[in-house]
Amino acid sequence: MSTVVVPSPQQAWASTWPLGDLAVRGAALWPDREAVVIDDDRATFAELDQRAELFARALRSYGVEPGDIVALFMTNSLDYLVLVLAIARIGGVSLLLNARYRGEELGDVLADAMPVMLITSPTDPELPDFRERLEQGLPSLATSRDPAALDLPELPTLDVIIAMGQSQTFVDLDTFLAAARQTRSDEVEALRRRVAIRDVAMMMYTSGTTARPKGCVMTHEMVVRNCSAAGRHRFLLTPEDRLWDPLPMFHMSAILPWIACMDAGARYVGMGHFDAGRGLAQLEREAITYGFFAFHAIVQPLVDHPDFATADLSNLRAFNSIGDADTLRRAQSWFPQAIQISAYGSTETGGVTCFNELTDTAEQRATTSGRPFPGIRIRAVDVATGAPCAPGDVGELRVTGYSLLERYHNDPERTAAGFDDQGWFCTGDLGWVGADGRVTYVGRLKDMLKVGGENVAAAEVEGHVMRHDAVAMCAVVGIPDPLLDEVPVAFVEVRPGRTLSGQQVIDHCTGHMASFKVPRAVHIVEEWPMSATKIQKFRLRAMALDAELASATESA
Repeated sequence: MSTVVVPSPQQAWASTWPLGDLAVRGAALWPDREAVVIDDDRATFAELDQRAELFARALRSYGVEPGDIVALFMTNSLDYLVLVLAIARIGGVSLLLNARYRGEELGDVLADAMPVMLITSPTDPELPDFRERLEQGLPSLATSRDPAALDLPELPTLDVIIAMGQSQTFVDLDTFLAAARQTRSDEVEALRRRVAIRDVAMMMYTSGTTARPKGCVMTHEMVVRNCSAAGRHRFLLTPEDRLWDPLPMFHMSAILPWIACMDAGARYVGMGHFDAGRGLAQLEREAITYGFFAFHAIVQPLVDHPDFATADLSNLRAFNSIGDADTLRRAQSWFPQAIQISAYGSTETGGVTCFNELTDTAEQRATTSGRPFPGIRIRAVDVATGAPCAPGDVGELRVTGYSLLERYHNDPERTAAGFDDQGWFCTGDLGWVGADGRVTYVGRLKDMLKVGGENVAAAEVEGHVMRHDAVAMCAVVGIPDPLLDEVPVAFVEVRPGRTLSGQQVIDHCTGHMASFKVPRAVHIVEEWPMSATKIQKFRLRAMALDAELASATESA
């Protein structure tokens, strides 16, 4: 039987367990408490641990060794989280693939990561067609005869593909789990005990607003310690809490709160995919106490839904979201019974580096992201010289501490370029650090436009456009201009049931900001090009340039 010595939360500022140990610890401390709820699937801490051990034996039976990469290309599910625990339990590395990947993009990421196994969602008319996407990214897969003994020229490391359900193309779930009988529990237990906190636990490829994905290599310490710090000292989670998070599990915005719940004994509640109506019903039914809303794209549909006015959210004591000060103040007004807090971070820095505290003032919570966790330091430096900025002065935010990525996978040049000569990670973000240590994010360094010699922060224009009551979302990019070098162009999503023209957006800005900041063009969009949770601005920029070219052609 698996055992683990369990200190009380008061004995350490944050947990530094290997990720796989969290399931063992949870089963020892809270065996009968519910650990995870995903739609209609539920599991106690004991059940989660037992299933993770079963999956770990199956992985070993298929030849997964410590250090091997196992790719997860799936939608949100209870078994997704079980697999992450199982892979970590035997010292493997989870590669959490963006479920939106397809074609060449998917093939390129897989070729860079070189997994030995890939696990995907089963064929289901209600799910994305993962088989089709995999065959687009790995063309020789379509003619491969044995999914348990693959021989793909474009990915020679990949031995097997597992489908988490019935499948006529890949190894199905029943066959995969039946293989667990070939591996003894004590073999898995011995491997678990060998995992060190500085070993690699998982990888995520992040592109954000740039074109080429980068493989972030993340240690057990980075992931567990940071998530534990957030849960214990910012969310103040206890075993009585029920945290709701509908975000994709291939992203830190799901992994972080889930691990925080595992560490605190709280219940993690999620969804296969986000739907505002079902989300509101789940918030009410599960009596959610903490909402990991995170993004405006989650908050706004909840508030706009017809059921919002009558939903009983009285148990909600706190939630987090990000955005400019006006956006955060509006979010707080929509959930007056709860305390809204904000965060700053990135995948490379452990998901988050700082969070507001629940005791911060309303103004501090609207205008800053709080202080860094102990063990993490953040400073702003002059973009041109690299010299530290005075408190309150805007510069590039740089981070050092335990939460940093180990490296970019297979990319020593990008790894070296990501750090300055003192070992601080260069985030590419603009912001400032106050005299009290609180951090305020301004925008991406690459999101600074140079309009006729004047600096314009895209975030500033976006924030003003979103004050229009018909605007659900806005993103601003710069495109070349023969006179001013660069001009802003806005992309806008209109709230359901409302109408809005591009000219109305321009009129909304004119007279309320300097003329060089007013968007020269506005494009109304219904669907955004996304990475994981971020709008891919390089694609918006290409769309804006295409529209500009089409307009010029028509004029000619």
